[in-house]
Amino acid sequence: MFPPCHRYVDRLRDSLRQTLTLADKMVFYEKEMVSRRYAAIEEEQELHPRVAFMVKRTKEMQKQMEKEISKKYKDRPVNIMGKN
Repeated sequence: MFPPCHRYVDRLRDSLRQTLTLADKMVFYEKEMVSRRYAAIEEEQELHPRVAFMVKRTKEMQKQMEKEISKKYKDRPVNIMGKN
């Protein structure tokens, strides 16, 4: 059987290996997150024109609906409330 100092060294060695493994995982995860961040930025840039078009089209439709509702109520002013 090993003297007590060898058991301590073995435990310390195992602890250091575990810490190194965890550090390697964290480096991998950091690289993965950087990659995902760049992908999200690219996706946002691709979707921005589409979202702007949809906002514009929604405002146009809202105005049309206000006019149609106004006609049904003897040309009273109608305002559809909500986020624009």
